[in-house]
Amino acid sequence: MTEESGKYLRAGWHEFLVPTVSERGTTEYLRTWIDMADLVPMLRHLDLIYGDREHPYAMNVAEIPDVQRHLLRMVAQHLLASPEAIRRAAVRRRFAEELWSRFQIAPSPRGLPYPPVIDQVDLDPQQVGVALPFILDRSILEK
Repeated sequence: MTEESGKYLRAGWHEFLVPTVSERGTTEYLRTWIDMADLVPMLRHLDLIYGDREHPYAMNVAEIPDVQRHLLRMVAQHLLASPEAIRRAAVRRRFAEELWSRFQIAPSPRGLPYPPVIDQVDLDPQQVGVALPFILDRSILEK
């Protein structure tokens, strides 16, 4: 890997679908984007657990679901500990309405205008960070 490609892989944001719970008890997904700089250490940690010195990545296909759950758990823990790490957040329109009524989470002033066929609303990331402890599906934090 060249120095230039290494920078590219560590730049920008990465998206995660974080499970949350609505007031109706249904699972909703919070689309969150975090900095790659926050994600790279998590990936390196997973390399140490699921790989070895010669093969730093999960080589056993059967372990991939465990790796994905572990990564999502680390991302959720990171967002709970550092809510300011949320760079962008979006949810379905119905869930956005619920979040407005429960927490007064407003649409993002920088949100994208989505056509009606795309059921999504960009939310204010700072406000989402404040509500996250109350809506996060805590089952993802379990091992």
